[in-house]
Amino acid sequence: FIDDINASNKGYGGIRSIARHPKVDHVLCAGDDQVPRLYQIFRQKTRDLPNTDFNLIRAFERQAGPVNAVAFSPDGTRIVVAGASGEAHVYNVEDGKLVATLKGDSVATFTVAFHPDGQPIAMGGFDGQVRIFNATSGELIKAFVPVPLSPEMASSKSDDEFTGTSNLGNFGGK
Repeated sequence: FIDDINASNKGYGGIRSIARHPKVDHVLCAGDDQVPRLYQIFRQKTRDLPNTDFNLIRAFERQAGPVNAVAFSPDGTRIVVAGASGEAHVYNVEDGKLVATLKGDSVATFTVAFHPDGQPIAMGGFDGQVRIFNATSGELIKAFVPVPLSPEMASSKSDDEFTGTSNLGNFGGK
């Protein structure tokens, strides 16, 4: 046991997503309280009676809804945060400044990933679309359905017959 990041929520709801920094001992977490928080993993100060959040490095701006997904860029200099608003926001880790807003599904976004080269970001949402964005400008590069189904196929199969895996990290699709 290293530390309890749940204490940071102070009763505002559960944590839905957590990502580890690729180069240093930091984690980014977010969830129902809509505020992404960056923490150092190892406690440097003894926890005190009021349960002061000593491991907190930075709290980013409150999002428009609960946060479902967070990710670090491969070099650890940026994060992307996505959730129930259908948008994703890219921030600089160092200063917390907003870099770009990615306009995705109008209902909710459930997953985000930086490309291994750190530039494009893939985002998947409630509508089944995968969207690829420029990580700096927020411009939509491409959108596609990763597993298109014909109406006949969808009506002839039960939901439990459609199982599989997804790998947004490689940005599959054509």
